[in-house]
Amino acid sequence: MAGSNRRSRASKSSASEPPADAETAVWQRALRLLAARERSAAEVAVRLRAAGGTDAAVDAVLERLRARGYVDDGRVAQHAAAAAARRGRGSIYARTKLAARGVPPALIDAAIHDHFTDEAGLAGSVLARRYANPPLSPADRARAGRFLLQRGFPRAVVLAILGEGC
Repeated sequence: MAGSNRRSRASKSSASEPPADAETAVWQRALRLLAARERSAAEVAVRLRAAGGTDAAVDAVLERLRARGYVDDGRVAQHAAAAAARRGRGSIYARTKLAARGVPPALIDAAIHDHFTDEAGLAGSVLARRYANPPLSPADRARAGRFLLQRGFPRAVVLAILGEGC
């Protein structure tokens, strides 16, 4: 009896019914993508095209998503830059990640400007969390400098904190 319930539920599933048209299928796929996490318009477009969406259907769906506020590259840039700063990452890291996600450069610049106003202070706090005592020897300063560079801090910030000798 339990098996018959499964079959009847499966037959009623909307997933087994073909979509009305291509744009509807692309729209449904886009909503599933955005339900998982926030994505940039470029990320959504790439995934929809990879799933077989036509250029016209993808463009129409992206316009609908933007009009309803479901896709907003500015919001993606602000959230990603804020998250990078919270996690102790530098502006280069945030800029690189956002560019890889297809966010326009103007929105990246605005987000970096908003969230990395005191990048030297952020780098100093990251360094203080990593090293209990300030690095004094040239080898320790060089190690600390590499650490900050790997975290995505600009070279100028690293040199300002640790000095030219690192």
